[in-house]
Amino acid sequence: MYEHIAEYRRGLMSLSDADRMVALYEDVWVPYEKWNSIRNAVETVLMMPPKSQALCLLVTGESGMGKTAMVDRLDHHYGLKEGVNNPCMVTLKLRAEVEYKKFKSLVFTALTAGMKFSESNITDEVMLGAVRALNIRAIGIDEIHNITLATRPDVSKNLAYLRALGGSPFHISVIALGNERAANALASDKQLQRRFEKFKLTPWRENLEFRSWLSGLQATLPLKKASNLAAETQVKFILQSTNGTTDAIIKLIERAAIWSIIKGVEAVDIEMLKLGSGAMPPLVKP
Repeated sequence: MYEHIAEYRRGLMSLSDADRMVALYEDVWVPYEKWNSIRNAVETVLMMPPKSQALCLLVTGESGMGKTAMVDRLDHHYGLKEGVNNPCMVTLKLRAEVEYKKFKSLVFTALTAGMKFSESNITDEVMLGAVRALNIRAIGIDEIHNITLATRPDVSKNLAYLRALGGSPFHISVIALGNERAANALASDKQLQRRFEKFKLTPWRENLEFRSWLSGLQATLPLKKASNLAAETQVKFILQSTNGTTDAIIKLIERAAIWSIIKGVEAVDIEMLKLGSGAMPPLVKP
């Protein structure tokens, strides 16, 4: 029963309508081709032997293309819980402009699994001991473009610090995610820039990869009937309504699915998508 729903989501069908509507707002992850390429690159970085200059990765894309969700997913697969016996990575998010001392402290805290020291105790020896003990091989930095909001001298120091992490004795690969300002900042440090393998997340467009991703996404919807998001009419409406932005697409489909429960349709069709593009639906049936 409910074969159109992914197996790990079928249990939601035993819930009340109200609880199913709430469940539609849960974060879900649907793999796609570019993600698979990035994940394979991360696995390669983690497994390769230490190099004199560690290979780094840069993932760029505008806001709403799923970079933060990608960091969370990488942490799920390769975070500290995988450490010691298996090479692992740590992550941090740059939430605002970061002057050099603050940036160095954030990186130190991440690479020492949350240790907090006074400035005088933030030493390479302590950090190296933690990195080796925990088998940390990479650090993922989300919103790396915020590094450019510091003063020019601090930006240069921050980039030099990242470059030093990739060399001896740390051999830490930097997995950086941000917008185009991140690429521009790295371009100012030619030595560091050469170490980065680059990936770009572009807005979705009408093609086989997008239709495949939509099919995977609709399989997460706890609805009584199968939707057909990959149909031509639905695809065109989704792209026109969201400009191909991942976050906007997910929000549209979540709301459309909730409206379909409220209206008793129990599938996302073009009419439900139109409702989803408007007002936020209530989480109770009228």
